Amino acid sequence: MIDRFPYQLEAAQWLAERRVGALLDPPGAGKTVELIDACDLINARTITVVTPGIGRPGWLRHFETCQQIPRSVEIIESSKDAARCTADVRIVSYQLLAKPAVRDALRERQPKAGVLIADEAQRLKSFDAACTLAFYGRLGVFTRTRRVWLASGTIMPNGAHEWWCHDTALFRGRLSRDQFIDRYCITKVTKYGTQVVGTRPDHMAELAARMAPHILLRDEAEILAQLPSLAWRLLLIAPDRVPAPANVSIEEAAILGKLERGEALSVVEQLHLSTLLRWTGLAKAPAIIELLNDELPALGKVVVFAMHTTVIDAIAAGVGPAAAVIDGRTSAKKRQGLIDAFQTTAWPKVLIVQLHTAAVAITLTAARHALFAESDWTPAVMAQAAKRLHRVGQGASVLCRVVSLAGSIDERINAIVMRKAGELAALDALITKKAAA
Repeated sequence: MIDRFPYQLEAAQWLAERRVGALLDPPGAGKTVELIDACDLINARTITVVTPGIGRPGWLRHFETCQQIPRSVEIIESSKDAARCTADVRIVSYQLLAKPAVRDALRERQPKAGVLIADEAQRLKSFDAACTLAFYGRLGVFTRTRRVWLASGTIMPNGAHEWWCHDTALFRGRLSRDQFIDRYCITKVTKYGTQVVGTRPDHMAELAARMAPHILLRDEAEILAQLPSLAWRLLLIAPDRVPAPANVSIEEAAILGKLERGEALSVVEQLHLSTLLRWTGLAKAPAIIELLNDELPALGKVVVFAMHTTVIDAIAAGVGPAAAVIDGRTSAKKRQGLIDAFQTTAWPKVLIVQLHTAAVAITLTAARHALFAESDWTPAVMAQAAKRLHRVGQGASVLCRVVSLAGSIDERINAIVMRKAGELAALDALITKKAAA
C-alpha cells in the first residue's frame, strides 16, 4: 500500500464531490493515486481510463496496489479486446480510442454511474484530432457517463484557447470556438492563417472565474513542502511500438533466466547483460521523448541521465533544440559552458547527462526533476547522479523518476535498484538530521 500525503487526500475528496473536474497537479505529484482514491470514495465500480499509450502499465499496477475496492483491471490493446472486455476497469490509449470500433465498444459498456478519466488531458485540445472526437464528440465516450475527471500537469500548454474543448463539452460552455477565442485570446494573422499568440489581459480575470469552479490547481510550493527533499518514483511505461532488437543469443536468454532466479552473474555474462540493457534503453527512447515533449511546459528544467551514447543521441534528436548533451564526447570547455547555460539561462530546458563519465562534480540545481532513462546496477551511482540536483543551492524538493519498460529485464533490475536507492536516501536523511542536531 502506498502512503498518501495530505494534498493527495485533499485531491481525492475534491474529485469525489464533483461530477466533472480537472485535477492539475505537477508531474510526479501522484495524480494516479489521487484519482483511484476518489473512485474508492464514491464506490465506483466501472471505470474507464484514457491515457497515453506509455502510461497504461502504470495505471494497471497502481490499481492493483492502491485500490481499496476489489475490481478487475484490464488494458485494452485492440478492437477485439474492447469488444469482449468485461473488466471493471478498462485502460485504453488515446490512439486506440480514436478507432470507432473501440470507442463504440467502450461507450456501450460505460454505465451512467461509472467514472471516465482522461489522463494527460491536454491531448484533448482540438476537435480536429480523432482522439478528441472519440472522447468529446457527439458519439464520444463522455456522453454515456455523468462523472468525468480530467488530469494533467498542464492542461493548456500553448494558451487559453486549448481550454475550449473541455469548456464546451463538460462545463456547458455557451460560446463557439471563434467566440471563445475572440473574447479571451490575442490572435495574429500570418501566412498560415489566424494564430493564437496569447491571452487577453482585460478578460483574464473573467476567464479565471469561469474555469476556477472546475479546477483544482495547487501551488507547487504547497505540494513540495509535503514531499521528502529527495523522492524516487518508478515510472513504468509501455510504448505502443517497441523496436525489435537483434536476435537474442542463447547466452543472453540464459542470463534472463538467471535474473529470474536471483543468481550471481559472471563477468562474461555481465557483458551480455550490457547489450540487453542497451537494447532496452533504445526501446524506451521513443516513450521518453513523448513523455518529455508532453511534460516540458509543466516541468521547467529537466536532467535526463542515460548510459549508452546511442540512447543519448536518440533522446536528444527526439527532443530537438530544447536539449543539450554532456557525455564522454563533450570537451571540458563545452561541458562547463553547457552547465553554466543550464543554471543561468532559459536554454537548454533538457540536459541529457551520461552516467559514469559525466554525472560527477557538477551542479544542476536549476532543475528539480531528474529522469533516469537507463539505470546503473549500483544504486550508489544513481544516488550520486541525483545529488547533482539535490545539493546546496537547491530550493525545492527533487523528484527522480526511473523509467522502466514493463515486462522486460529493465523492470526486474529497477525493482532492486529502486529499493536500494530509497534505502540510501533514507540513510542520508537520517545522517543529515543527526549531524544538524
